[in-house]
Amino acid sequence: MVFTWHEFGSGDIVLNPEADFRLNTLSRAISVDLKTDADDIWWLIVVQPAIDPKTNENYTLLDIWEFARYLGLGDDPGDFLLIPPEYSQDFRKVAAPETVTFYARRNYLNLVNRYVLDPRANQTGIAWFEVGPAFRPDDIVIQSDPFTIAQPTEFEVPEGSVVMAVIDNGIAVGHELFRGLDAAAGTSRVAFFWNMDGVPSDDLPPSPHIEPATVGNVWTGNGLTQKLDGNMHNDVLDDAAFYQSIGAIDWSNRRHTPIAHRLSHGTHVMGLAAGYPSDETDSADAEKRPIIAVNLRTSDVQDPSGSLFASWLEQALFFILERHKRISIKGRTGVRPPLVINFSFGNYAGPHDGTGAIEKKIGGALSKASHDKIKCEFVLPAGNGNESRCHARIEINSGNTREKSLDWRVQPSDRSLSALQIWLDQKGAVADDYVTLTVDGPGGIEPVEVPSHHPVAWQELLNEEGERLGLVYFLGANVGPFKRGHFGVLLYATDSPEDVGPFAPSGLWKMQLEAPEKSGEVGARAWVIRDETLPGYPVFGRQSYFDDPLYAEFFEPGLPINPLDRPLIGGRLGYDPLATSALVRRDGTLSGFASGDRTVVIAGFVNTDPREDCPIALYSASGPTNNPAKTGPDASAQSNDSIVMPGVLSAGSASGSFVAMPGTSVSAPQVARWIADELAKGKAAGPAEVRAAAGAMDPPGGSSKPPDTRSGGGRMLELPILFGQSRWPGQSR
Repeated sequence: MVFTWHEFGSGDIVLNPEADFRLNTLSRAISVDLKTDADDIWWLIVVQPAIDPKTNENYTLLDIWEFARYLGLGDDPGDFLLIPPEYSQDFRKVAAPETVTFYARRNYLNLVNRYVLDPRANQTGIAWFEVGPAFRPDDIVIQSDPFTIAQPTEFEVPEGSVVMAVIDNGIAVGHELFRGLDAAAGTSRVAFFWNMDGVPSDDLPPSPHIEPATVGNVWTGNGLTQKLDGNMHNDVLDDAAFYQSIGAIDWSNRRHTPIAHRLSHGTHVMGLAAGYPSDETDSADAEKRPIIAVNLRTSDVQDPSGSLFASWLEQALFFILERHKRISIKGRTGVRPPLVINFSFGNYAGPHDGTGAIEKKIGGALSKASHDKIKCEFVLPAGNGNESRCHARIEINSGNTREKSLDWRVQPSDRSLSALQIWLDQKGAVADDYVTLTVDGPGGIEPVEVPSHHPVAWQELLNEEGERLGLVYFLGANVGPFKRGHFGVLLYATDSPEDVGPFAPSGLWKMQLEAPEKSGEVGARAWVIRDETLPGYPVFGRQSYFDDPLYAEFFEPGLPINPLDRPLIGGRLGYDPLATSALVRRDGTLSGFASGDRTVVIAGFVNTDPREDCPIALYSASGPTNNPAKTGPDASAQSNDSIVMPGVLSAGSASGSFVAMPGTSVSAPQVARWIADELAKGKAAGPAEVRAAAGAMDPPGGSSKPPDTRSGGGRMLELPILFGQSRWPGQSR
C-alpha cells in the first residue's frame, strides 16, 4: 500500500525534518559511539537568526539567549544552550550576521524545531538551523562568558606578505616546509594553529604560547616554535614527540590520528599552498607567507556528508578572520596583509545555487573581509564525483510520461547516514499538485508518498515493527535559506558493530516523481549525499549511488561520445555520451560547496607529457550548477603527474618526507599559491582573474581544449612543479 497524505497536528510539524531525524533517530547510534546519553549530548548547530521587528535587523546572540529563558526548560539557559566563548561581548550585543553557531542540547532544539514554524509561538529568535557534530560534555569548554586572552600575540610580517589560511584535517604543522628559512632552527611559520583534535581546557594560564578554545586548543607561532626547539635533536625534529607535546597525537583521545600515517591530507594540501623547502636559495619568500591553520576534528572528517563541515566552517572562518587582525605589515601599524583561504573539501549534495550553508558562510566571510578593507580570496576544489553516479537530471514534460523513476542503490555494511536530495528547478512558490515523490524500499519497508502541497511535509519510513528507519520530506521554496523546493530521503545505517539497530535495509530503493498534466513541464536535479570513507580513515561509510541501466560507464563501439573522450574499447568515459537518455549524468557533479559567486573553484587535469592535450582527470567534477553565475570550475590545475603516476608530490606527515596524492584537493592549493603571489604584487586575483590567467596558459582552440563546464577558463599549464622534480628525470609541464 501507499500512505496517502494527511494533515499533521500543530505539535507534530517541525521546521527542519532532517534535523529532527539526526536528533531523534541517528542519536541512538551517536550516543552509543560517544558513550553518552542522548539527552546529555551537545550539538554544534548553524543558526540563521530571525528578524527583530523592532529594529528590522537580525536578533542579537544575547536576544536568542534571553528567549531561551522562557521556553520552560529551566531557569538557566546554560543547561541547554551555549554561546561559543569565542564570540566577544561586543559581538553578542549587535545584530547577528546571516549565520552563527551555537552549542545546544536536544530538548532545546526539539522545541525550536516546532516553534519556528508558528510565528505566534516563535519566541526563539531563530529562523532556521542545521545540526552539526555531537559532543560529550567533557569534549567542550562550557562557560557563559567570552574567552579573554591576557597577552594576545601580535605578528609583524614584511612588505609583500600574504597570509595563507588552510582549513583541513591531519595538518602536520611541524613539517620542515612550514618552518623558517633555517628549518633546523625550529622557527614555525604557522602564526596560529587551531587543533580541534586537541584536549580543551578552561584553566589555561596567561601565555603567549597557547590560547583558549571551546573545542581543542589554539597554539600561537611562539608556542609552536618553543615546542619545535624542545624536540630538535642534532638539527632533526623528533616528530612523534613534538606532536604529542601539542596534543596532535593522542591515542587516548581518539581512534585515528592522520599525521601518525605517512600521508595526511591536510599536510599535503598545506605543503602545496604554503610550503617552502628550507635549503633553497630562492625560498626567501617563505617569511612572506605566514600561515593560519585550522585542523578539523578527525571524527567529523570521517563522515564527509557535508552537514558537519557547515558548522565547523563558520567557526573556522571566524577564527581565521579574528587572528588575521593580529598580523600586520612591518612598519605600517594597522595595515593587514591580503588573505588567501584554501578549503580542500567537497560534497555532492546541496542546492547548487549559492544558497547552501557552506556557500553563504563563505560569502559572508568574504563580505566581512571586504568591509574591513582586507583583500581576501577563497579557493575550493571542483570535487572528485564526476564518475560517482551521484547526480541525476529529471525532466517531465508534455512529450513524455508524467512520471519518472530513479533507482538508488544503498550499500550493505554502511555505518553512515545515506541520503539524497531532489531539488526542483522552479524558484519561488510551488503550485498545488506540482509534483509528488513516492519512495519504495526493500526488506518489508512500506512505500511512502510525499507531495509538495505544503511548505513542510514528510512521511516516516518504518519497518514491519513500526520502527523508524528513515524519512522522506519536502521543504518548499523560502523555507529556511533555500530559494527552491526540494525533497529529501534520509536512511539510517544499514549495519554497525554496535547494538544500535534496527537498521535500514540495503539494496535497491525506488524513487518515483509524478506530476499531473496541469503542472506543465517539471525539472529537477537529484544528488546523493557523499558518505564514503575517505582514503586512510577507518571504514565507516559506503557510498550509495544511482543505479541507471542507461548510464554508460565504459566506451563501446558505436556509442556517440564527446570528441574529447578518446578511450579504448572498454575504457572509462569522462563525459556523458552525446544525446544520452540516461537520467544519471556526469554534467552537474560539481561540488555542492562550490556554487557561490565569489569562490575560486579548481578542477584537475592529467599531465600527459610529451603529449599536449592534458585531459581533465576522469574524476574531476563538472558543471553546470543552478547558479547561472557559476557554470563550472574557474580553472584547472594538475592533479595527476601522468596517466600512470596518479597524484602530485607534496609534504608527507613526517619532516623530510614527500608523498603523492591525487584529486582536485591538490589542484586547489596550487592555484591558492598562485593567487597569493598575484596579491603580493598588488594585483587582483579573484575568480575572473583566475579564469583569464587559465585561458592565457591553455593552448588556444584545438580539439583538446576541454569545455568550460569541466575546466573553466582553461588548464593552468604554466604553474611551477613545486616538489616533483625527483619523481622522474626531466619532468615538466
